Amino acid sequence: AAAMTLLIILVNISFSKPLRKLLSGIGEIRKGNLDYRIEISSMDEIGFISNEFNSMMSNLNRSRIELLKSERKYRDMTDLLPDLIFETDSDLRITYFNRAGFEITGYSEEDLAGGIFLNRLVEENDYRIFRDRFMDGKTERIFSKHKVIKKDGSSFYGENSISIAPSGSDKSFLL
Repeated sequence: AAAMTLLIILVNISFSKPLRKLLSGIGEIRKGNLDYRIEISSMDEIGFISNEFNSMMSNLNRSRIELLKSERKYRDMTDLLPDLIFETDSDLRITYFNRAGFEITGYSEEDLAGGIFLNRLVEENDYRIFRDRFMDGKTERIFSKHKVIKKDGSSFYGENSISIAPSGSDKSFLL
């Protein structure tokens, strides 16, 4: 009975510590820490899984870096355009303005961080049309001429192409 108890304790120790390390790694992924690596103490099954985990983390980190480079390139390119370009989330909250967007509308980075919804940029009827047409899930692009309302209340008419650009579970719109 003592030998059996000792065997159970040894098995528990040899598996529980490496498994806690793996669970800790999963927790780090949830926090967004893609630099986390598990120390490998042996090349048994748990060591192999830990090694694969580390390899997966390295691949995720490389992919994240490439994605960030691509996003930066996209942002830099849209900042060169003289036209208003913005994105919204699925609640039609504006999540991005290019440089011209800030200049044309008079809104600031602080305004954007505080929350600007599309209904502040267009008249109520146009807003309803955009919302209803895009939220139906069928419309991908609208060409329209409508009034754009600036932060100071003044406005201008513009011909616009508004497109849906899927990004995960949210919808983004470009004007």
